[in-house]
Amino acid sequence: MAQVASKVCEICDGGGHGKYHCQECDQLFCENCKMIHTRQRISKYHTYLTVSNTNMEDKMFSNDHRSVTKVNRHSTTDSSESTKNKLEKLQTESLMNIEEKVAKAKSCISQMDNNRKSYREIIKKVINSITEDAEDLKKLVDKKVDDFKKLIRDAEQKEIEKMVTYNKGCRADLQKFQSLEKDIKDEVATTDVYIQLLQKMKQLNTDVDSIELQEVPDEPDVSYINKKLSGTDIDNLFGELQFRDTSSAQRAIVGKQNETRKCDCSKCKGIDNWHTYLGEVDHQPATE
Repeated sequence: MAQVASKVCEICDGGGHGKYHCQECDQLFCENCKMIHTRQRISKYHTYLTVSNTNMEDKMFSNDHRSVTKVNRHSTTDSSESTKNKLEKLQTESLMNIEEKVAKAKSCISQMDNNRKSYREIIKKVINSITEDAEDLKKLVDKKVDDFKKLIRDAEQKEIEKMVTYNKGCRADLQKFQSLEKDIKDEVATTDVYIQLLQKMKQLNTDVDSIELQEVPDEPDVSYINKKLSGTDIDNLFGELQFRDTSSAQRAIVGKQNETRKCDCSKCKGIDNWHTYLGEVDHQPATE
């Protein structure tokens, strides 16, 4: 039992004046030790009596029979406070963890909604690009057909002109032969002197030999060999359609997060373009 007569602090080693008596702990405290005692969580709400205002001998004697009970109560209180604190800490951590997960889930949902909208816009652009390519190919095909037709018509016109020119020459030669034939018959019918007739016949034969008939030129020809197109030929007329594997792209990002390399893809080809390579399928880095 504490010695009241000395009224010395039972806590500190300095032998301070035991001015205050803690009713729960049944100990004397000096001013400083009381201040420290009240700041501790377990003894924050303890009550104190000043030694000068109470008969500490009777007070401490009456409290002796409860000393063992108070020690047990301290132990029980300490355990209860510890369990409560752990529960509150675990509850706080759980709520914070759930709040973080909820925020992340909402962010993922929002991001996926944005990705879906963006992907749909990309699909529209790709379809429009393919349609534009098809329209351009149709225009090129139509132009090629028109070029073929013009080439054929021009060749036809030239050959027809050659044929008309040849026919005109042949008709002129035909008229000459017919005229010489008539002259020969007339000379034979009107000339009685054979010597004169012979001379005229020689002259007429010379005139006939001087006329040379041109050979009939070969018949002009034109043909078109159909080209059978394969699937590969058609594919070569269009650009390359690529789909990004999001799972593989995600793995590539992890491995190439900060890798800066020169890109030689269709978007960057011909441009001295250096950027952080993230593993996109449509970005193939150039080999240095």
